[in-house]
Amino acid sequence: MRLLQDTDGEAIGKGRRLRSLLDRGGFKELCSLGRGARSVWTLVSETNKRWASAIVLLSIFVAGLPIVGIIVASIVIGRVAAYGRGQSIRPDVALGLLILPALLFFQEVSKQTLRFVGGSLKRRTDFALQHELLDAALLPRGISHLENAELASAFATARNLSPFGYSPGSAVDQLSFAIINRLQPLFAIVLIAFLQPVLALFVLLVWLLMQLITARLLGKVIMSTVASFVTPEVAYLRDVVLTPAAAKEVRIFGLGRWLTDRVSSILGSQLDSMALQDRDRGRLFAILGGVVATGLAFSAFAIAHAAISDRVSLTTASLLFFAVIQVFIVPDILPDIPLLYGMMSVPQIRQARSIAVSSEQLAPPASQPAPTSLRQEIAFRDVHFLYPDASEPAIQGLDLRIRVGERLGLVGSNGAGKTTLVKLLARLYEPTAGQITADGVDLCEVDTDSWRTHLAVLFQDFIRYPLPVLQNISLGAEAGDETRLHMEQALNAAAATAVVTRLPSEDAPLSATVQGGVDLSGGEWQRIALARTLFLVLRGARILILDEPTANLDAVAEQTFFDSVLRSELVSRPPGGEPITTLLITHRFATVRHCDRIAVIEGGRVIEEGSHDELMVSQTRYAEMFNAQARTFETGEMHQ
Repeated sequence: MRLLQDTDGEAIGKGRRLRSLLDRGGFKELCSLGRGARSVWTLVSETNKRWASAIVLLSIFVAGLPIVGIIVASIVIGRVAAYGRGQSIRPDVALGLLILPALLFFQEVSKQTLRFVGGSLKRRTDFALQHELLDAALLPRGISHLENAELASAFATARNLSPFGYSPGSAVDQLSFAIINRLQPLFAIVLIAFLQPVLALFVLLVWLLMQLITARLLGKVIMSTVASFVTPEVAYLRDVVLTPAAAKEVRIFGLGRWLTDRVSSILGSQLDSMALQDRDRGRLFAILGGVVATGLAFSAFAIAHAAISDRVSLTTASLLFFAVIQVFIVPDILPDIPLLYGMMSVPQIRQARSIAVSSEQLAPPASQPAPTSLRQEIAFRDVHFLYPDASEPAIQGLDLRIRVGERLGLVGSNGAGKTTLVKLLARLYEPTAGQITADGVDLCEVDTDSWRTHLAVLFQDFIRYPLPVLQNISLGAEAGDETRLHMEQALNAAAATAVVTRLPSEDAPLSATVQGGVDLSGGEWQRIALARTLFLVLRGARILILDEPTANLDAVAEQTFFDSVLRSELVSRPPGGEPITTLLITHRFATVRHCDRIAVIEGGRVIEEGSHDELMVSQTRYAEMFNAQARTFETGEMHQ
C-alpha cells in the first residue's frame, strides 16, 4: 500500500484509491504505518527538534515502566510465597510494595506529560502548516501560479489539513502512543527471551501475527470510515437544496423528488458498503480473539508446566506469566489511524510551496521602487500574453499609451482582452513578450507592492465579503478619524450612503447566511464595491480602474454614476493635487462616450482609438457597436 510518502515532496496516494490500496493485506498496512511514522518524525523534528527528542525518550520511558513493574511484582510474589506462617513483612518486600504504586504514579504522570507535549506540538504543527500553505499562495507577486492545474490539485488537498478528520498535528499528537503500543510488548518479549528463549520465540511469532491482523483490521476501520463520509456528489446535491439561489430553480423546475431519489441511491450504496466492512471487521475481531486466546493458553500451559516441574521458580514463573499477558494485550489501533490519515496533506503543502517558489523565481527581479508619482504616461509596447495552459494568446501585439490624468475608455467584444490588459497593468501576470512602462520605467523592474499602491481597481467579479459595511470598504486600513472620514467621502462619491442608512446597524455583516446579517441587491453591492475602490483613491491611489462598474445598475443609476464619479471632484481634483488617471471598461456606450479617449480592443490588440466624436465620424468598429446598441435601446429590447 502506498498511502503515504516521506514529507520530502514524494506523491501520496489519492483518496479515490484508498479502498483498493487498503484491501491488499496486513503486511502492507504495517509498511504504510512505518512510512507514516517516519513522516511524522520528520515533520515534528522540523517544528521543534528538542521536543521531538523528548517525545521519543518519554515514550521509551513509559513503555519500560510496566516491565519494571512486572519484575518487581514477580520478586514480591516469590518472596511472599517463601514466608512461613506468622512472619512479618520483611523490608525488601515492603520496599517492593512501595515501588509498585510509585511506578504506576510515574507512568500516569508520564502519560499526561506526553498528552500535554503532544497537544502543544499538535497546535504548533497545524499552525505552522497553515502558514506554510498561505505563504505558498501569497509568495508569488502574480496569480498565474493559482491557475496551474498541478497546483490547484495540491491546494484542493492541502487547504483542508484534516481531509479525513485527522490533521498532521493529530498524527504528531498520537505518535508517542503508537510507539508505546509497539515497545511495551517488545520489551516484554526481550525479558522473556532472557529466561525462556523458546517461549520468547513462540510469543514473538504470535505477536507478529497479531500485528498483521490488527493492521488488516485497521484497514477495514479506515475503509468503513471512508464509506461514511459525504461524497462530493452528495455534498453538491445537498448544497443545491440549501443554497437560496439554487433553491428557486429546484422548486420551479420540480427537481425536489429527483434530488431526493439521487441522494437516497448514493447513501444506500454507502450503507451497503459500510455493512460489508462491518461484517469483515467482525470476522477479523473473531480471528484476533482466537489467536490471542490460543497464544495465551499455550504460553500459560508452558509456564505452569515448567513451574510444576521445578524447572523455574515461582518468581520466574510469575515474571513470565505477567510478561506474556503484557504481550497478548490487544493493541489500541486508534493512535495508528492519524499516522495514515493525518499526513495526507503535508506532501501536497510542500508541493504547493515548491510550485509557488518556482513561479516566483521565474518572475523578473524588482530592482527599484515604483515612482512616487506619475507625470507622463503608462505605455503598452508590443505586449503579448498567453494564459497558462491556453492555446490562443489573450493579448497579441498590443500598443497603447495612457496619458496621466486622462479618462480612457476601453471597449470591445467579450474575450477581446480588456480585463487581461488590466491584470497585466496590476502585475497580476507578467507579459509573455513586450513591455509595460510607467514614465519610461519597465514595470518588470519595479517593486510590485509599491506599484500597486498607485492602483484602485474595481473588478467586474469583485468579492462580496461577509463583513460589516465599513470593513467592506476599508479592508486592511487602521481605524481612526481620518479613515472614518475617507469612508464617508467614498460612500458619498459612490452614491452608497442610502445603502448604509437602510442597514439595521453598521455592524451587521453583509451576508444573509451570517447570524444577524443582511444581504444586498446586485446594484447595492456594486455601489459598496465602488466605494471600496474610491476609498483607495482617497488614500493616495492615482490610477482608477473600473471594470464594468455599472453592470448591475439601471439606466438612471448609470447616469448618476457618471455624474457622481467620473465628473466628481474626487476624480478631477483629488486630494494632494496629483491627477487621477481613469480606465473605464464597459459595454455601456452611454457611459464611455464621455471619456477623453476611447480605445477599441479586438483580438488582443488596439484596432482604433480616439474621442467618441472622432470614432463616430470614422464609421469603423466603434461606430458600428455604438449604433447597434443605440438601436437596441430604441426598440426596447435591452433591459434598463
